[in-house]
Amino acid sequence: MARILFGWELGLGLGHVAPHVGMLEYLHNAGHEVVFAARKPERAQSLLNESEIKVVQAPIIPRPASNNGVAYTYADVLLNIGWIEPDALAGAIQAWHRLFEEHAPDLFLVNYCPTGLLASLTWPMKRVIIDHGFTIPPSVSPLPNLRFWEKVDEAELLQREHALLDIMNAIATDYELEPFKYVAELFGRVDNTLLLGYPELDCYRRSKGTRYWGSALPSAGVSPKWPDVEGKRVFAYLRNFNTLPSLMQTLQASGHAVLVYAPSVDADELAKYASDTIKIFDKPLNIDEISSQCDLAITHAGYNLSVDLLLAGCPILLLPLSLESFLIARGIERLGAGLAAPMLKPQGMANKLYRLVNEPSFSDAAGRFSEKYAEFDRTNQAQNLANALELVIS
Repeated sequence: MARILFGWELGLGLGHVAPHVGMLEYLHNAGHEVVFAARKPERAQSLLNESEIKVVQAPIIPRPASNNGVAYTYADVLLNIGWIEPDALAGAIQAWHRLFEEHAPDLFLVNYCPTGLLASLTWPMKRVIIDHGFTIPPSVSPLPNLRFWEKVDEAELLQREHALLDIMNAIATDYELEPFKYVAELFGRVDNTLLLGYPELDCYRRSKGTRYWGSALPSAGVSPKWPDVEGKRVFAYLRNFNTLPSLMQTLQASGHAVLVYAPSVDADELAKYASDTIKIFDKPLNIDEISSQCDLAITHAGYNLSVDLLLAGCPILLLPLSLESFLIARGIERLGAGLAAPMLKPQGMANKLYRLVNEPSFSDAAGRFSEKYAEFDRTNQAQNLANALELVIS
């Protein structure tokens, strides 16, 4: 049996945990030793409580003082997370090496874990990337400008990409690796790539014939108990942001039955909004049940939750907080299955909430997405992915 290390380095939501619980448990039950190296161990542990899968802290690079906060390409994403500072990158690689030495994995599963992937190239193990499109850039140079709506100096973007390539090749020299010809080559130095999700929500254009593995059923959570009031059923999965109080007041005034799960928001602040129409939950909810029962969802456009909702025909009010979530929100708007309020203005959120509740075209569009993939078997997806991984290590 094999030793398997699952690495999650970037991103904050449960979307980097929940979709993979079934697959990891299947591998564990098949006799493999599974360790989850998590950016947020407490969030991983909250969904793995009843399993014997060990959860450890993934090495994280401290945010650099030179971070400009804006990413146009995936090269910028890597520079902004700390790769711009070679010493910090080298320290994180050494931390990953210590983790590899401790657990001696035969297989490293990469889930938005670029530093771990780079570090793994010096170790004798199999590598598989398993994630949706944003975290797996296409094998091209220059990398695509993800902020295509903004005017930008393409030469400057390429200059930053070349600077990153120099940093990566300095690491390659230190560890006697084959030099990288371009930045995205890193993501091709793996034994397999399991591209999850659906092409409609991919932020990159990919070659014809690219395989999308779809999505698994979400892991179990607390069963929803809706307020016993008239009106629509609204599910809100939220993080903290400046105008959150205004949104909560809008939901209070709406009279709809609302369930809120907001694990990063202060519990005492949230408790102020609990009422006959709004229930606050402090544990993850059963998204499969939620998706089939709610009339509308409000989220920050996390990929996996968005997919779960759309596959149940549920329209979404999207409040993106990052470039990745903005691109996902844009894809859902293109489908006609949701509306985005990226400025997070109180009146804008209220107006779009009203439209989503009262205009049936959004539910119709979500229903068309659901119908398109109705024959896809999500029930066996965890086992199918586990089987694909076992082929790599057999």
